[in-house]
Amino acid sequence: KSAKEARGGQGELEGNIVKMMNDSKEDFVSPVDDFFNGVNLPDAPANDVTKKMTDFVLNHEAALGEMYRVLGDKLGNAWDAEHDPIAIDVTPNDQENVQSIVSMFSSKRESFDKIVISFGYLCEEMRELIVLAEKRYYGALVMFGHRDSENLENDVKSSDLLLEIGSFLPFFQDLINFITRTQNILKNVICQLACLYHARQDYYKTTFKNVRLIPVFEKIGGICRVLVTLDAIIADNPAIAESWYQYKRMIKYVRSDPKGYGIEEGQLRVFEGLLIRLDKKVLNATIFEDAISQEFGLPGSVNNQSLVEGNQVLWSEFSEILRRLLKKYTAGLGAEVETYPRKKLVELFSLYALHRRIFATKKPDKRMYKALWELQLKFPVVLLHGRAMWFPSKFLEDHAPLKTSGLNPNSSQVAKKRREYLKKLDSDFVMRTEEMYIYVTTWMVRMESRQTLSGASKGMEALLGARGKLLINGLLLGNQIRVLLTTSVALHLYLQVPFLPKNVRSMAVLAELLKAIQQTYHRASRMIAGNIAHLIGQTLFQLKKIITPLMQKINSKSNLKPVEQDIASALTLAAACLDGTPSYPRRMVMDIAICISQLKRIVRSGTYDDLQYQLWKLDLLATFQEQIVESCDCSCLYWIESLIPEFFKDVYKNPEQVTRLPYLLAALRDGSKLLLAYDPTPPTASMTDKKK
Repeated sequence: KSAKEARGGQGELEGNIVKMMNDSKEDFVSPVDDFFNGVNLPDAPANDVTKKMTDFVLNHEAALGEMYRVLGDKLGNAWDAEHDPIAIDVTPNDQENVQSIVSMFSSKRESFDKIVISFGYLCEEMRELIVLAEKRYYGALVMFGHRDSENLENDVKSSDLLLEIGSFLPFFQDLINFITRTQNILKNVICQLACLYHARQDYYKTTFKNVRLIPVFEKIGGICRVLVTLDAIIADNPAIAESWYQYKRMIKYVRSDPKGYGIEEGQLRVFEGLLIRLDKKVLNATIFEDAISQEFGLPGSVNNQSLVEGNQVLWSEFSEILRRLLKKYTAGLGAEVETYPRKKLVELFSLYALHRRIFATKKPDKRMYKALWELQLKFPVVLLHGRAMWFPSKFLEDHAPLKTSGLNPNSSQVAKKRREYLKKLDSDFVMRTEEMYIYVTTWMVRMESRQTLSGASKGMEALLGARGKLLINGLLLGNQIRVLLTTSVALHLYLQVPFLPKNVRSMAVLAELLKAIQQTYHRASRMIAGNIAHLIGQTLFQLKKIITPLMQKINSKSNLKPVEQDIASALTLAAACLDGTPSYPRRMVMDIAICISQLKRIVRSGTYDDLQYQLWKLDLLATFQEQIVESCDCSCLYWIESLIPEFFKDVYKNPEQVTRLPYLLAALRDGSKLLLAYDPTPPTASMTDKKK
């Protein structure tokens, strides 16, 4: 019962309890009762007990009614996720690592197992580094030296800057260790690829001549994007440079009188060495440049020239991977709903810069450079994190310059094209917002209905397929809306162009739409938790329908050639991974195995495209919860705080739109993520230090 029904039945329930108590008294009468009844005293204990029991039952009914209301799946008010009674994590996970997965289905090809395990572990470690940077380093660097609007009016004392940079020194030391580890793993994976893709490598001649390890290169692009983001954040935050300048000035005074500052000369020299290292590796904002400029090669008899830089096979393979990724990431760029997030384009450009730097002696591909250069006409900027922005043309000029004719636009027209893009964006902003509003509301209605008419009439398989598309469509819509919002914010801030009054309301609506999408997923948590396993299972089944017949066909042959043995092992391993929980290690091992199986050469193009679609769908379904949070993040509103009063004024002038307030407040709440990310204490610090 609901709380209202429980309160409505209070009189009837109380009467029933009193009647039961009276009936029990009539059944049994003791001499003691006769004694007290003769005195004509009121039956106070019985009344007290009756009242307590009645109050308990009514309060319990009201609490149950409130729980049913909160946990119910009926469409109602916006669900406040901050006061959730429960949360459900449906991310696939298991206790298996890469080696145990490969070992369980070990083939007789020892070299095959070693290659899959090596690249599987490297990809998993690169993923861990990406997650670590996003959770640990980005936020603290973005908010370093940040002051609220009240304190900005007053001059910031140099002593405050010195204290803040001093408290951040352990954090910067931890960041140096992270950068060193990242550079080492980047060098490791390049050397592994160079050893595999080499003209004198027999395994390359037999099997890997036609293998494209695209998942490995995608992870390399991801780790490079992390370094690019760190550079952009440091360069964008003037407080870091100012406080560092003041701190170096202070060290000069310490050097003139070490004893006066309570430090020994030997300790001071060691400390100065650490500061020089910090300045060189972090605060100069050349982290990515240092990583791609390091010497790639193995120590010993094999020198860099023959293994990496002069490796013609690796150069050709790397070039082919870049062409395929360019086609993959730009296929739907600029469409109403894009398939891949914009950060993938940053990874593509980072891979290109790495390729140019490793093979500096090779002649660059002008067509590739022009294709990358012209992409700025479709996306002139990407907001990486906080206020840190990334521009395609500037990145190419800084890290992979190439003098060539016929560039569109040429270098002198880049700034003009950015302003033209912003002008066109402002003129179409209201129209595009209305289109997104229609798309989102239509999607929300279908999501709340829990099924579609087409799915309901064609059976359970079609119904699951329809629900899977609904989950994915929400993610794609959120990504597209966030691209529209962040691009507008970034270009206005960078070009210092004021926001048009007519677009202010549209910006608030876009933020509200993002929160509406996120809260729709939240309201559907029960439905998603009950269906996600079946949705993933259906996707795994579709992959099995493609892989299993090929595996059975090749395993039925006798006297297989070495390349056929590797293909059979790869198909067997991929099929085995489909039988377990699709955790990240399993998906990574499966992706590598599918690459080695060379399916593109042995199946029809339509079948291969369906395979790639199912793999893409599987990754989205397995990670959709974390992608929802990323796609629907509205923390960019923190940097345009001057517009926030205008958002509320618009609602105040239109009282009938007061229902927008919960979504608007939820969007503004995302700014707290930036504030909470300010944590200069290193991970090894005690909880007491962190509380202080």
